[in-house]
Amino acid sequence: MKQNWLRTGTVAVALSLATVAAYAQATSGQTPRSAGSHDSQTSDTQSKQFVQKMLMANMVEVQLGQLAVEHGTSPEVKSFAQILVTDHTKANQDLMPIAQQLGVQQPTALDAKHKAIADRLAKLQGAEFDRQFMKAMVDGHKDVVKEIQPVAGKQQSSAGSGTSGTAATTGTTGTTGTATAGGGMAATSVSGYAAKTLPVVQQHLQQAEQIEKSVAK
Repeated sequence: MKQNWLRTGTVAVALSLATVAAYAQATSGQTPRSAGSHDSQTSDTQSKQFVQKMLMANMVEVQLGQLAVEHGTSPEVKSFAQILVTDHTKANQDLMPIAQQLGVQQPTALDAKHKAIADRLAKLQGAEFDRQFMKAMVDGHKDVVKEIQPVAGKQQSSAGSGTSGTAATTGTTGTTGTATAGGGMAATSVSGYAAKTLPVVQQHLQQAEQIEKSVAK
């Protein structure tokens, strides 16, 4: 009788331990999937927010640039304004395939902040327009550089690690549909766009600072 009791107790303990082990294994297997899903959703959200900001930034530069071509007095200001129109039209063309993959709509009008700037500049003429326009361009390009730098840094890190840099480059040259098929690849294409666009915006900022000093004299 005592031996039967011991055997029964041993079996019960073994079954209990097996159940605990099975539950722990199942639980540990589920956790990475949940975390990965959350990370993917976060990455998609950040990518969409960045694309929305860049679509608006491109629209602002094109519209204000067109305004400066008409209202500007200084040849430097007019020339710079035309560069803005050309470069940011191209930047928007590069960005649109990524925006479409992420489901981000092209804005149809300036937001309140930039509409106020455009309305104020539209009322100015001559040298005063030149000064205020260039000030707005310096401030605006500083803001855009701050937005792009962290995203472009992700692309530079990826490029140093292997094949992801190739995918990102492809994403900025018109074949973004393939590169942005998944959440992670969408983020890679966004960072690729940022890495490609950052030097252009930085150059604009340098030019704007130089012209601002010139028209202020």
